[in-house]
Amino acid sequence: STIRDLNSTRTLHSKTHNAQRQLMLSTLKSRGESFFRAKGILDMLERNVKIKDIPERWQEHKNVAKFEVVVCFEERVFDILLEDLHCRTAQGFRSVHVVNIDTRDNAQASIVSGGRALDFCLMCEEATDLDEEMPDIVTAVANKYGIQLLHVHALL
Repeated sequence: STIRDLNSTRTLHSKTHNAQRQLMLSTLKSRGESFFRAKGILDMLERNVKIKDIPERWQEHKNVAKFEVVVCFEERVFDILLEDLHCRTAQGFRSVHVVNIDTRDNAQASIVSGGRALDFCLMCEEATDLDEEMPDIVTAVANKYGIQLLHVHALL
């Protein structure tokens, strides 16, 4: 069946990417573990092995209207994503909230922002009317952590 084929393909990609990451890890460790650990590269690769089966690319999603909330962690990515949304054809005029939690690209900042994103997502889950409550959720998270969140409400 089609579903079985897609799942087996995803499993194959997952195994391939994990093997590539493991190879990168062992290569970097053999070439100077302390150097690459100090630069944060090994921590990042080890984190990715734990949390990502395979890299996902926004551009490969055909039906992005299935997402109610999209969280970005870099303003440049946020801007590119918004541009992409504006270029897509309407998909039933569904509501999509795009939020940016700006994060420095290192292991410690990722852990901190991950916690903030989780808190944000839990608040979104509790909302009875996400479109109505989103501005308050964004404000609550921004105030709780003393950060600025970018938010755009788009229709697809």
